[in-house]
Amino acid sequence: MQIIIYFGGIVSLLYYYGIIQAILSKFAIVMQYTLGTTVVESLNAVACIFLGQTESAVLIGPAFETMTSSEITTVMCSGFACIAGALFSAYISFGACPEYLLSATVMSASVSLGIAKILYPEVQISSQKNVEDMKLAKHNYGSFLEAISKGAISAAKVVGAIGMSLVVYLSMLSLANGMVTWTTSRLGFEETSFNTLVGLAFYPFAYMMGASDAEDPQVNRDETLKVSELMGIKTTINEFVAYAKLAEMIQDGTLKGARAQMISTYALCGFSNIASIGSVLGVMSTMCPHRMRTFSKLALRGLLGGCISCFLTASVAGILVEQPTTCQPKMFNSCLNLTLVRNYLDSEYRL
Repeated sequence: MQIIIYFGGIVSLLYYYGIIQAILSKFAIVMQYTLGTTVVESLNAVACIFLGQTESAVLIGPAFETMTSSEITTVMCSGFACIAGALFSAYISFGACPEYLLSATVMSASVSLGIAKILYPEVQISSQKNVEDMKLAKHNYGSFLEAISKGAISAAKVVGAIGMSLVVYLSMLSLANGMVTWTTSRLGFEETSFNTLVGLAFYPFAYMMGASDAEDPQVNRDETLKVSELMGIKTTINEFVAYAKLAEMIQDGTLKGARAQMISTYALCGFSNIASIGSVLGVMSTMCPHRMRTFSKLALRGLLGGCISCFLTASVAGILVEQPTTCQPKMFNSCLNLTLVRNYLDSEYRL
């Protein structure tokens, strides 16, 4: 979590000196000419790779006044399909390979543009076609020290939000599993939980993605079901809980296949979950209150596009990567080391 705070301060410092805006503008021009999207769509997609869903929306905030419905859908889709760069370290500690995470968010950024245009083709005339017409949000930092401080404080709020979300969502997930297990056991269906139900709902998608390459049909089915379970947790709750569950599966050996771990890492890499709709609508409505009805109308379509983008990225990765690698969760290893130290102190000093 310390890296998230550090990254927040660095990004604010780069934003203060205009480096972030310059880099994103150049990347946006490349994506605009290669994919045929408008500059606001391209800039937002590139910003989602480095900044994340909320920060990229704030960056293009002044453009929401004149954006078309198709552009708003594309902005939402790109935000749901990517993750914040500051969260890389947290997901890596859960056992996700850094190479997979970085390539997943880069691939999803471009994929989301195509998926969004399929879901909502452009039928209006855009006023954001050229870089010269694009207006970026201005910073309110008085000095570079203020930029670092405010960036670190904002990142600390993110850390606190992550911690509280984990407490709430993990507790709610445990409650849902307990209630479903209690109910289904009375009906004669043993070992059926909420995770099992959402896994069955997403099983066709995991199967079409080729989540497992195990030769044994039973192992293949079990691994595919585990991957679909993670996809369901990510969509119904959030990706942070899903990556924590992935780390648990890797640690206890219930998900051993390297391909299954890789497909899971790619499929979970995005903010495309129901809980993220509230944060997206909150940010956009704050910057442009009179278009709240439009944002609400397009939110579910953007969420659907984000889910499709993540799953499509995982499918492409499954085709391109011939020999997937496995990663061990660093979080559980650190907890184990702390436990050993505590036990040693207890035995030696009776602390």
